[in-house]
Amino acid sequence: MEEAKIVCKDLLSYLEDLPTSVLISLYGYSSACLAVFRELPELSKMYVMRLLFLDQPLSQTVVDSWSNPEAVSYHREAITKLQRLHVYKTSPLPGGQQGVSLHEDFRRNLRILLCGGGTPWALVGHRGGEDKHARDIAFLNDYADKQWELK
Repeated sequence: MEEAKIVCKDLLSYLEDLPTSVLISLYGYSSACLAVFRELPELSKMYVMRLLFLDQPLSQTVVDSWSNPEAVSYHREAITKLQRLHVYKTSPLPGGQQGVSLHEDFRRNLRILLCGGGTPWALVGHRGGEDKHARDIAFLNDYADKQWELK
């Protein structure tokens, strides 16, 4: 029986090789969206941030205007990376133009992660019961006064 070997030089190349359904299911988790975002090339990160708070697709013409003619190859490279990761998707707009947006799950979870909201990570799968070392505000204030306040 032969062993399957995974040969990837980084996280993004590994994710690009995953089946689309598996990759899309990862975008259901804020931590996975953050990991993908952190590994993106700088220009791709900038494009994600520009599209992150748009609830409707943006015209491809507008996106193409984000780069000057000398940098078109960098622009295309950044867009291609996002497309291979299924973060960036195209859809038709009224009037026949092509529109672009971020994958809905990726956009929603990255937005929640960056701006707050959603279920805190500490509560996901939490089965430990009450924290036996929990401290109330009065205890913390008293401790701070004794520890750091000059009298």
